[in-house]
Formats: sequence, C-alpha cells, structure tokens
Amino acid sequence: LDNSIYYRDISLLKEKVRECLERESITVNLEDVFTSFDKSLNLKEHMHKYTYAELDKIRHSIVRLFVYYFSKCIDKHDFQHSDYLSFINYLKKNYKNTHPTIITTNWDTLLEKYLNKNSMEYGLVLHDNYYIVDGHPRGKGLTKKLNLIKIHGSINWLRCLSCNTLSVTNDAPTMLFQDGTKEKCNRCSSENSILFQPEIVTPTMIKSIDSLLYRNLWGASGNELMSAEHIIFVGYSLPLADYDFRYLLQKHVPISTKIDVVLYKNDNPNNINSLYLKALLPEKRYRDLFPKNPITFYYEGFGEYFASRQ
Repeated sequence: LDNSIYYRDISLLKEKVRECLERESITVNLEDVFTSFDKSLNLKEHMHKYTYAELDKIRHSIVRLFVYYFSKCIDKHDFQHSDYLSFINYLKKNYKNTHPTIITTNWDTLLEKYLNKNSMEYGLVLHDNYYIVDGHPRGKGLTKKLNLIKIHGSINWLRCLSCNTLSVTNDAPTMLFQDGTKEKCNRCSSENSILFQPEIVTPTMIKSIDSLLYRNLWGASGNELMSAEHIIFVGYSLPLADYDFRYLLQKHVPISTKIDVVLYKNDNPNNINSLYLKALLPEKRYRDLFPKNPITFYYEGFGEYFASRQ
C-alpha cells in the first residue's frame, strides 16, 4: 500500500475518532487511561469486557499512534519559531565553553531537529553496546559540548522485541505503519509484523523506569545535577505527580546551586489575589522543594528569557 494513501487514511480515521469524542462529549485524561492499563497489566487482571492480553494490545497500539501523531506535527513545523531560535542562539553562545546538559521529560524530537539544523553536536547519553542510529552502531555517551538526556524516552526510539536493541531513527512512523511489510531489525535481522516497541514512558501514575536504559539515563541526570552550578527550568510546572523526578531533584541538586524558573504570565502569583489559588501555582512547589537554594522566577516566557541573555 502506498505510504501517502495509508497516512491519508490514518489521518481521516484520527479525525473520525476526534469527531466521535466531541459528539459524545467524552473528555479523556491520558493519565487515567494509562494508569488503568498499567495497573491491569501488572496484576494480569481483566477490565470490564477486556482481557489483560487485549489491554496490552490496545496500549501498544495507542503508543504507536503517539509516535505517528507527534512525528506528523513536527513535520509541519517550519523551524523558524522565534522562541526556539532564541534558545538555540543562547546555546550556540554558551555550549562550547560551559558544556550544558539538557534534561527533558518530553518525547518529541523538535529540539534535536533544531540542533541538527544549526549544526550543533550533542550526545544522547546512551550506551553504544545496545543502541544504533539509523541502522548503524553508534555510541558517544557524554560529549564535551552538549548533552541531551531524555528521561522519559523519545518518539524516535524503537526497541526490538527480539534482541532488545534500541534504534534511534527518523523513520519511526514508516517503520511502524507500513502495511504489508514486516518490521525488520537492522542488528539481529529478525522480521515480524510487530517487532518494534516505541521506547517512551507513558503518562501514567505507575511509571516504569527500572530498565537498564532508564537507570542509565536517570543516573546520568543525577550526576549532571550534582555538578551543576546553574539550573534553568523551562516551562515546567513541577507537578506533584512527577514524584520520581522530584525525588531526583531533591536528592541531587546542591543547596548552593543557582536556580532560574522560566514560566509564563498566567503562572505569576502576583496576578492572583486568592491565597488558595496562589498555593496551587508552580512557584509554591519550587520554593517547597528548594527552600535553601537561591531561586529566581521569570514569567515572560522562555523566548524572552533567552533572548535577553545573548
């Protein structure tokens, strides 16, 4: 089946699903959905009319659709967004001398593409013995310039369910959504109609970060945080549900580390009169987690923040 026709049909199906959800006034909370999946699968229980085997299949399909959706959104991006360009220019000015590390919980590959388009070398902090890039073994670990640590995985990371190799590829949507063609691993040469598992930590209250991959990523993050003199949080609200990440920060960030928190005007407690509502905003959570650190809040957005520091 021609790829363009297949992607067209998938897009039409996605729109049909969206229309049905809107028509039935169904609101979907992804954390509730995936937590239910993961709880049932861990206990090997049935839920309503679904067996745990059927739930596993549905969960796997939804994760694959995530890869497709985020990939298509990024394909439409023109890579001229002023906020991102301000950030890239800031990195260009500083990354060769200060060797920054970016730790992100995002799955998308927007930042990697901005870095590639601006010829900026970076490392993904993966181990060369179990990952390949576009079919070729590669492992740089920590670089001397810029490191990008994706602690919740990435939409372009696909794990072979036969040999456990992690493939970093720009062809993830094609590899996962090509009808009539078996998926094939470049390392072990295994072939199957369903061979690859997207390597992302889904939005769930039961996060699985115990594999070797995530232990390495989280361990590297802890080491980088311990040695950081200046940490900039960008657009992160520090939700209580991210208890694993909060623990990582609490354990590894020294009290002497300078912290900047870059948010938006709607997050500014000075714009709200209610003490109750003020306590629900990110600033309260940051001050509670880092009570002794020198911490400064900025509410003009990350584009303005980085543009003013070039």
